[in-house]
Amino acid sequence: MRLKKYQDNIYLSIMNQYTPVNYIKDYSFLNKNVNEDEYNDVIDYALDLGIKNAYMQEGGTCSESFIPSFDLEGV
Repeated sequence: MRLKKYQDNIYLSIMNQYTPVNYIKDYSFLNKNVNEDEYNDVIDYALDLGIKNAYMQEGGTCSESFIPSFDLEGV
């Protein structure tokens, strides 16, 4: 299957940094970081679709140093 509408005229950003900050009772499957195998599965899927223009992240972007404090300071 190939994306026809936009073809290769757009770029995708495939990010691995999902970091849950609160426990979500009704959606417990969302209460974890994306692991390396899951992220690689997404990359493989994009390649199988024929995606040619995509940015992909290196590992480690879900560490504590990348999580903002969400304290509304400066807003």
